[in-house]
Amino acid sequence: MKLSSTELLELRKVKIWEKNYIEKNQNKILAKSGQFISNSLDKVSKASPEYVRKLSGKVTEATQTALVGCMDAGQDLVKYTYDKDKAVKRFKNDGVSSLKDLVKVDVSKLDELARGVVFENKVAGGVEGFVMGLGDITAAIIDIPIFFTLTFRVMQQIAAIYGYDPEDPIEKLYMIKLLSFGTAVKTSGKIAIQAELQMLRIAIKRFSFMKLEEIGGKYAVIIAARNVGKNVGKRLTRKTLLKGIPMVGGVFGGFFNYGFIKDIAEVANMMYKKRYLEDKLETEILFDSLA
Repeated sequence: MKLSSTELLELRKVKIWEKNYIEKNQNKILAKSGQFISNSLDKVSKASPEYVRKLSGKVTEATQTALVGCMDAGQDLVKYTYDKDKAVKRFKNDGVSSLKDLVKVDVSKLDELARGVVFENKVAGGVEGFVMGLGDITAAIIDIPIFFTLTFRVMQQIAAIYGYDPEDPIEKLYMIKLLSFGTAVKTSGKIAIQAELQMLRIAIKRFSFMKLEEIGGKYAVIIAARNVGKNVGKRLTRKTLLKGIPMVGGVFGGFFNYGFIKDIAEVANMMYKKRYLEDKLETEILFDSLA
């Protein structure tokens, strides 16, 4: 399938977005609280360093468990909460009968559908975060696997909309890397993850499912989830402490979960859109060379 003029323009826009995103010194996902609240947390941290240290351990453990669970049994449960073939059914009149056939659809239509599911999930995340934030610190920790489940749910939906099977083990690895990309703070870290995403994209195109066994099979996904969970968990400690403050936690929890899911979903949508367009362009070039 040839790229339309609008798709070529969209590919340029996505690459500009990616460049700007990478060059940002600080990710807005990790800077949601105001200065007053931040200063208050600094005082709590200095006054009770042992408590904060223990909390950090609990948050990191909960985050690791949540991410590993999302990539294993959790995903098997979540897939029943959405229709993987939503885009296939939406565009059946365009000759689409499977995920692979979505290559026939103009990317603007897929993007519109993806933004619809992003809206649904970020609102659900905001409501869930507000409710859980009204509880104590225990409720805030329990909230971690719930909002990560929503995060991966929307990533799975986006993957399927662009024609990629979210149940494929190596696709799960790609999503884990997307989460890492979406929560990275430093430009150098984003560049390194960007390279890993590109390598994975090539691997997915060239290798079969069995090829994943050579890099550890499903364990490669679990190891990646644990590593990302450890890094993200450390960054979430202060946010979890905020969620544990009565009333403040409800408001902050709602805004934080909404913003977290919104931003990760934006990264996922842009990167899957880029991948869709690049795969489509490479197929076009290959066919032209064989003609």
